[in-house]
Amino acid sequence: MIHLGPFMVTWHGLLTAAGVIVSAYAARHYARRFGFDADIVWTLLPYVALAAIVGGRLAYVGAHLAEFRLAPLEALRIDRGGLGSFGALIGALAALVVFARVRRLPTWRLADALAIAIPINYLSMRVGNFLIGELYGDVSSVPWAVTLPGVAGARHPVPLYDALAQAALIVFLVRRARFVPFDGLLFWWTLFYVSVIRFAVDLLRSEWRAVGFLTLGQIGALVLAAASVVMLTRRRRETPLPQSEEAT
Repeated sequence: MIHLGPFMVTWHGLLTAAGVIVSAYAARHYARRFGFDADIVWTLLPYVALAAIVGGRLAYVGAHLAEFRLAPLEALRIDRGGLGSFGALIGALAALVVFARVRRLPTWRLADALAIAIPINYLSMRVGNFLIGELYGDVSSVPWAVTLPGVAGARHPVPLYDALAQAALIVFLVRRARFVPFDGLLFWWTLFYVSVIRFAVDLLRSEWRAVGFLTLGQIGALVLAAASVVMLTRRRRETPLPQSEEAT
């Protein structure tokens, strides 16, 4: 925790802010590449950020209803508790869709331009989670297991696994952005792989299981992965084939 006069800033908050800034500049680069004015990122950012906070908070409160029943106003204190990552994604997506339609912009092409921002933000947040001891994994004897204050046993550093996977996704997107055969490909691929990453890392968080052998994060990951496959299939079918393919 960092003290700035009367204010206290956590490493998680600092890294989250850094992720937003870095991802915004990266999105500006890809906005130009996809034919948009780079400044559209600054115009869209407040709406997406606000929608992500609202969606993320609603998801968190929904997953912890028992904690808020006796003090419902605490749900408004986003400095207490946290945000649900999939809820934040849904909120951000809703803001993007509304923005694109109001401005009469190609929705999924704009989404492709902004896709790189998703793993950049996840990477920064997961490093922040690790630094403050959140989202730890199961007890483990691997050499890189970590011990945390108030937590029994050495644990899998699950947030770091997630961060490394997000870094790999960033590299993949940078390479794949050179050729995008139809609008929405990069965006929905990103959501699909983010879902796969979350499902995989949560396999090492058995103490957090909520429904059978699944964590709430894994349930959200399955839903998002299924939606991504449906949208990828739909977008591919809606895109006319190049003449060379139609002739074969």
